[in-house]
Amino acid sequence: MTAVYARIKSRLLNTIITDVVVQVRANFYLATGFVLLVWLGFISFLPPAAETFMPMILLTNLVVTAFWFIAGLMLLEKDQGVLVGLIVTPLRPIEYVSSKVLTLSFLAVAENVLIVLMTRVFWQVEGMSLIESLLQPNYLWIVVGLLINSVLFCLLGFFSVLRFDSFNAFLPPATLITLLFELPALVYLGVPETPLFYLLPTQAPLLLFEAAYSGIETWQLLYAIAYPTLWIVVAFALSQRSFRNFVIRHVGG
Repeated sequence: MTAVYARIKSRLLNTIITDVVVQVRANFYLATGFVLLVWLGFISFLPPAAETFMPMILLTNLVVTAFWFIAGLMLLEKDQGVLVGLIVTPLRPIEYVSSKVLTLSFLAVAENVLIVLMTRVFWQVEGMSLIESLLQPNYLWIVVGLLINSVLFCLLGFFSVLRFDSFNAFLPPATLITLLFELPALVYLGVPETPLFYLLPTQAPLLLFEAAYSGIETWQLLYAIAYPTLWIVVAFALSQRSFRNFVIRHVGG
């Protein structure tokens, strides 16, 4: 049992390292740096009152980094024949998926935490020192919200893209999916809130980000952690099923 665990751990670690290298070569980290520069310029022109929009900003950016990045990575590896070669390696689908989710979730969390730190520098509250301003949000809820939901969006992007062979074919349905997930954020633009938003998993990160800045009720906090976790379980199962249906059986057939 120990030897089996050691082999699995070794394969997963090697896959994580390989994925990071692939993502660097595919300019994912460069793209993330560019996005940070864009946000830096955007934030520098906004008043501190714009901080009320932070949950919406973080959600929008999280969907891009998690959902779209993993979709692009999967299409790239499919085009390069990586998925076909994966069938004849000892690497298990669960290890392959886990590596993708872990590496891109780390990137998403790091990127968005940096965005929060930038806003605290430019939107420093009057009368506060820079250190006090940087430490004001509850980073626990920010990181929890980013981590849980980056994992979820990565899994959603993974099983959504596997049936497609090109980005052009994937773009229309994926755009509809992401627009649907962004609906709860419209509240920050003046759209009336509805309980129906709580059926979407994206209501959860908005609540956790709100908790970091102003606090929320206990039942909302429990919902914001439990509901997306349930979605993760379902999305992970769908990812495994999609991998079998659109990669393993396709190659085998």
